Amino acid sequence: FTKDGGEESMCGWCKDKYGLSWQIVPQQYFKLENHPNKAKQLYALKAVMKMKKIIVTGCNGQLGRAVNIELGMQNEYELVNTDVAEGEGIHPLDITSIDAVTEFAAEIKPYAIINCAAYTAVDKQEKDIDLSYKINAIGPRNLAIAATQNKARLVHISTDYVFEGNGTKPYIEFDHTGPVSMYGKSKLAGEKFVAQF
Repeated sequence: FTKDGGEESMCGWCKDKYGLSWQIVPQQYFKLENHPNKAKQLYALKAVMKMKKIIVTGCNGQLGRAVNIELGMQNEYELVNTDVAEGEGIHPLDITSIDAVTEFAAEIKPYAIINCAAYTAVDKQEKDIDLSYKINAIGPRNLAIAATQNKARLVHISTDYVFEGNGTKPYIEFDHTGPVSMYGKSKLAGEKFVAQF
């Protein structure tokens, strides 16, 4: 990075390295530790520190990937991706553990938490009731507690399975719920936990 005339622009090393403008690769700032110009490296890292951190749970799932596509292109946010298993650029986080969740959130100090994690195997949950409630209800509760403790926003995504399924028009958030599957029941329990905080 350079600051020409008070405006930010990309230096030649960064352009050759990434081939894209800095606005659409904000998370790659962290890969600039080998930048030949230490002053530019420091400026890039400072730019990262000003970004709002958002914890994304369940980042490897369909919803988590969609959130990354939508928000990953914006230079206002730094996405802190988490999932059950650790991976490249992914922090391991068990949302069913209150200690793990609150400790991680205290370390990150997020602006917001987006909960994309869920146990979505609908048929399996009819026999695996404990795990269903642990992930879909206790997990969101833990995230809500962590968000409250850190004064962060929480975005919790639910499902239309919380409704009975015999409606004749698209559901809205205020419609009467009546889940018939364990998946729907556990997700509704998660909604109720989140609403308490």
